[in-house]
Amino acid sequence: MHLLKTLLATAVVQQTVAIPINPEPSLLLRSFSLIERGDPPPQCADDAATEEQGCFTLQDASNKDVRFALAPGQSFDQGIGQGHFSKVAHCVLKDGQDIAVKRFLRAPENYREVNEKSFQFLKELEGNEHIVKAFARGIVQGKVALAMELAPDGDAESRKMQGEFKGKENEKKMKDVGNQILDALAHMHSKGIAHLDIQEGNVVFIKDTAKVIDFDYALKDTKYRNSVPGGDGGDAAPEAFRGDDSSDSEELELTWEWALNRQIDVYANDVWTTAMMFIRMTTGQGFPEPGHFPNSGSERMVEIVVTDDANKRVEEIKKEWPDFSQEFAELLGDILCEQDRRMSMREFKEGFQDVTIYKCSEE
Repeated sequence: MHLLKTLLATAVVQQTVAIPINPEPSLLLRSFSLIERGDPPPQCADDAATEEQGCFTLQDASNKDVRFALAPGQSFDQGIGQGHFSKVAHCVLKDGQDIAVKRFLRAPENYREVNEKSFQFLKELEGNEHIVKAFARGIVQGKVALAMELAPDGDAESRKMQGEFKGKENEKKMKDVGNQILDALAHMHSKGIAHLDIQEGNVVFIKDTAKVIDFDYALKDTKYRNSVPGGDGGDAAPEAFRGDDSSDSEELELTWEWALNRQIDVYANDVWTTAMMFIRMTTGQGFPEPGHFPNSGSERMVEIVVTDDANKRVEEIKKEWPDFSQEFAELLGDILCEQDRRMSMREFKEGFQDVTIYKCSEE
């Protein structure tokens, strides 16, 4: 569900528009050099300049015009990244500020509502430095568009693949970035907003400051849903897993029979997907194949989650990740469980701050 993630990604809330709820695959965000800041784009020098002359107009929160042009060498078709439903281009505001503009690929009626919702959520969350800022929204060349803060220094996916967070030797960096992400997500949840699409491609960087992006799936003041992005394939929390016809495990089918008639707590789902993202980041792993641990549809994950005894869950977690410290395994034990027992994002934030991820040699 993501795009090059200099800004945000793509997708849409199924309850609002008829677009697949399966997330977009995360694409790597490469770092790139900015043009000289402060240079106003010549295309917008004339206040009467039109789109045909290269000056585009969106509207801010007060519905005042925000004028911008494409950065040199950019186009909306060949920009800095793309997903299945949108593309992102590096642009420059009339006053010379670098921004990113995401433009949806299909007709406006498919995306206008989602885009407006994302914009309003981002404006409401603007006080948190770890959530990307939105400047304006509207129509550009007949397509729905959103102007946002430019994050030119990669995303968590590209940094993970470079090994930046991997292992005990990089624990300090993992802790710093993890604390930033949890600060953003706990703030969102305090405002009643669930993200629903937490993964490495939706965390971007300005230098070493992490920014959460892509609010296309986000919901406010909605505690339960029948489905969430990634649920069918086991990339979301286990209560969202529905499996598919390829599963031949009668045991798995029976074990998860309770989930079929159960509502998914969207906030608890965010906590699960955040924890799994942290595990991937610190181990350097990608998303597991469906049915393979730690995919939430795997039989091994089922065994852990449905264990009532918290100490037993921690023991099983330590078997799967033997290098993790006891305290980190205990934190995970309160997340890799059924949603009714799962800790809140605020509790996750508080618990992660002082935890040691990897065990000491004498443990």
